[in-house]
Amino acid sequence: MEKWKTVEPEVWKPQKEGDHIMGILVNKEPKDDTSGLSARYYLENEQGMFFIWGCAVLDDRMQYVKVGDKIRVTYEGATTNKRNQRVNLYRVDVAQQDQAEKDATATRSTGSEETIKHEQADSMY
Repeated sequence: MEKWKTVEPEVWKPQKEGDHIMGILVNKEPKDDTSGLSARYYLENEQGMFFIWGCAVLDDRMQYVKVGDKIRVTYEGATTNKRNQRVNLYRVDVAQQDQAEKDATATRSTGSEETIKHEQADSMY
């Protein structure tokens, strides 16, 4: 018999400088200019599903992250911009795959290990 789990993401709210969250980016929803609703970023990790509200700094960093990437978002405190507005600062890091992981991913996506080996052999010359 199947077990069911309610999907209800928690909001990640950093409390102090250095707080961070790691997980797989499962979805990105852009800012809605019509309603003014901020962008939302959905991460999944061992503790469950989380979403992070976007802001100018975070939106800028997240535009370079792809759905499926393993990321770490770190809160780096707040500052005041030139217009005397409070700005939250974030650092976004993306986990880098090693060559074996890239090969495994490529094999799964093409379904053909021979294609991968052939391409690798060609690149050696």
